[in-house]
Amino acid sequence: MSGILIYVPKVRVEHLKGEKEFPIKVLETCGLLDLAKKSSPSVRKSHDGPDDKGQGGFIISWPSIETTEAPVYNPGCQRWAPCKGKDDRAGLFWIGILTDRPFKPETLQRTEMYESIPVKLADGVEWLVPIAKALPHVWGIDDNAEFSRSISPEFAGFSSLCDEYYQVISQKEAGDTIVWSDVWKFCLSALSINYRVNSDILDFLGIINDETGMGIVFASMGLDVARLVVEQQKKTEPVPTPGISGT
Repeated sequence: MSGILIYVPKVRVEHLKGEKEFPIKVLETCGLLDLAKKSSPSVRKSHDGPDDKGQGGFIISWPSIETTEAPVYNPGCQRWAPCKGKDDRAGLFWIGILTDRPFKPETLQRTEMYESIPVKLADGVEWLVPIAKALPHVWGIDDNAEFSRSISPEFAGFSSLCDEYYQVISQKEAGDTIVWSDVWKFCLSALSINYRVNSDILDFLGIINDETGMGIVFASMGLDVARLVVEQQKKTEPVPTPGISGT
């Protein structure tokens, strides 16, 4: 079964009845369209749900090597939590996970994976963090008609951010600081390249903390830096994070 389940109360998507590609339309309504990218989510109508309102809804999941059938709502072997947010977003959808078996990041892998470095996150499991410089590049010519090779537009923002972090971390007496909320956004950008995750799912899984967050940043920079992460994870002291602010 799918590693992550999405439950959407019926009242939130009643207007989508009869729509083609219904599962994708439901995800789009919830602001989760990126999870459907290059994938085929399954949907199952459920008479009950974790919202306990008795109105039912729909459970969306992704096929795996174990089964292609969307699971039913079963609180006895599932853990659920509502999405967070203000106003209409609060409780717009719920995130669930099976509790009768260990969670495997492989169940969230996208169909296309990129050259990566395995980093053990807070769940004790290795996740594949893409190396920024190894992501796809586009060939062409520049304004002077000379050969040019540049990062694919799809990954340009992430690659640029990785370069900025490298400049800060590589300077022993850097005046710049790294803000924890920025590291969180960086981790989301990195992991969402190889996995169907968003901020709600990462929060639900609880796999990122001070150490693992910086581990993801280091791994994105390449093998040499990531080796430091591996060495530090074998020790008891935290990964050194020069220039870190407390916010």
